Amino acid sequence: MNDRSQALWTDEELQAALDAYLYMLQMELSDVPFSAAQLTNALLSGPLSRRNSASIRYRMRNISAVAASNGLPTLSAFSPAEQVGRNVRAKLEKLLMSREDALASIRKLQSDAENTTSLEVLRALEELKNRLSELEASRPIGIGHNNPPGDFEFSSDEVRTVSKSVEEIAKEVALGESEGERVSQLSKVISSFGLKAAVWAGQRITDFSKASAIAAGSGFGLHLSGLGEQVLSTLRLLFQLF
Repeated sequence: MNDRSQALWTDEELQAALDAYLYMLQMELSDVPFSAAQLTNALLSGPLSRRNSASIRYRMRNISAVAASNGLPTLSAFSPAEQVGRNVRAKLEKLLMSREDALASIRKLQSDAENTTSLEVLRALEELKNRLSELEASRPIGIGHNNPPGDFEFSSDEVRTVSKSVEEIAKEVALGESEGERVSQLSKVISSFGLKAAVWAGQRITDFSKASAIAAGSGFGLHLSGLGEQVLSTLRLLFQLF
């Protein structure tokens, strides 16, 4: 039986891997708990479903090599692997340079040390919870069962679980006696969702057929766009507090 994980990576797969890497790198630079397993599991559930965890991990190491050669920090979980095919390296470098917003955020995180207050964190958590409520309210009937192959599924159960995690963290912050381990575990539920949303949005930057579906008026798609960045900024504030 042929191992599909050995097939050549498509441009779409490379893009999804790079976007996930940059998102996780921003998490790490923000001291937000996030594991390599979260990254691979999220990608396996969507655009990299035909790969396996080993091939995804090695591709992440390739991206570390490309990032390092361009003067960027790298994820601690993925040491640089220089054995990158010339064509793949060129594609990854082109994709990397196209992600200007993520690169600007990474450079800012390297230089800035910001302080925050519990009030700011609670406000951000409330805004995120409202965004999740709007997302679920805009869900078309049947979404989650008719996604195109390789696309992420954002089920009602998942959105509710993420929203509940946001609520629980807000309670911990409001009490002022937060248990670090509990907040860390709850934040991983939220960050995995944020990663999926960010990669989903990244796919639509260059896939015009998918982007046009959003422009045509899909409320669910409109609410999902930018949600990954909102999750990231909220968790960044949260872990500045702890």
